[in-house]
Parts: sequence; structure tokens; C-alpha cells
Amino acid sequence: MKQIKFLGVLVFFASILFIGCKNSSEPQVTSSEKTEMTAAEKETAKTEISNTNTQIVSNLNALDVEAAMQGYSKDVTSVGVAGANSDYQTLENGLKEAFSVLNSFSLKKVSEDFLFISDTFVLCTWIGTVEVERKTGERFKNDVHTASLLYSKIDNEWKIVYEHASETPAKH
Repeated sequence: MKQIKFLGVLVFFASILFIGCKNSSEPQVTSSEKTEMTAAEKETAKTEISNTNTQIVSNLNALDVEAAMQGYSKDVTSVGVAGANSDYQTLENGLKEAFSVLNSFSLKKVSEDFLFISDTFVLCTWIGTVEVERKTGERFKNDVHTASLLYSKIDNEWKIVYEHASETPAKH
């Protein structure tokens, strides 16, 4: 039971690798401002967001939490697999703690889908698998790890402002 709880906590924090909530003090788009992307802008956004996802995954797989967090807005809100909300600092601290007991962490992408909400918001549904080995030698695998990632264009960069993650129960 402890192993399942540990994996749940680990996956929660790993899930936060895709989380956030837009700061409500930022200006709202009015009807006279551009709100839709052209087909070319959508393709560019897909490429940029996919590259950010790839970099986050690569950094997590290297157990480099600080580098992985660069894809997140400092105002991010993350909802993990256990249903708890985390802000940026809580997410980063939780990942560091969870990764401190690991020999390896392997997150692999299965698919990505994109929903274009406006020219500054894109929802990415990221699906992958997770394999973990603790320093004790215990191994766990989740065949389905899903993250709904809301990206916002902040200072000309796509950043995760909201994440909600879920997954299937771990296998030993």
C-alpha cells in the first residue's frame, strides 16, 4: 500500500510537469483584438508547444526538476492525480522530493492533441507512459498517463499555466 501511495504522490508531482492557471491581473482580450490564429500560426504554435513538452519530458527523465520547470508559468496551478492543487513552488518542491528516492524515471509520449482557444491560449492533451525505478530497486509502470495542459503565450513564449493529470493504477 505504501508503494502505491508513493507512486501516486510521485505521479502527481510528475504530472505537474504540465500545469497552471493564468494570472487574473493580466489584461483581457476585447472583441476588437485578434483572438484566432491562422493555419500557419497554429502549426507554429503546435511545433513550439510540442518542443516545450519534449524538453520538459527530457529534463524529467534526466531527473532535472529545475530545468523541467522552465516550461511552466510562475503562476501555474497544477491538479495532480490525487486531486490536490499545487502552485509553482509546491510543484517544484514536490518533484524534487519525489525524485530524490529514484534511480530512474522514464516518461514517454504516446500522443499530443491541440485545441486552439485563442491566439494566446492552447489546450494540449498529452498522453504517455511512465516507468519508475526507486533506489530500493522497486519498479513501477503506468501504461496511461494523461495531462491536460493549458498553454498561454507569455512574453512571446508558450508556458503552461494550468495542468490536470490522471493515470491508470501502477503495475509492479
